[in-house]
Amino acid sequence: MSNLRQKFTENAEQFDSLMVEMLAENERFKKDAARYQYLRNADINAVYSGGLFAGKTPDNLVLNGEDLDNEIDAAMGCNFIDRDKEKLVDAVSEKMGFK
Repeated sequence: MSNLRQKFTENAEQFDSLMVEMLAENERFKKDAARYQYLRNADINAVYSGGLFAGKTPDNLVLNGEDLDNEIDAAMGCNFIDRDKEKLVDAVSEKMGFK
């Protein structure tokens, strides 16, 4: 019984450690998301009235909302919907033993 208790304790400690790491990472993600939302919701006239905004050069465009989302996705070379579908297919394929 002591061997089982030891394994349980080790697993619980590993779980606790992982949870602490995940919570810290989640906080970093929340801060990044809040910063992005601030830029995403910026007044399109901030370039004239002052303030922080996102822009695209050499077009000299001030971007916000969906336009900002699309330009960031294009600059990063990613399509999140397709990438997420690909990850899901890979995970299911691996689980089913196809990979």
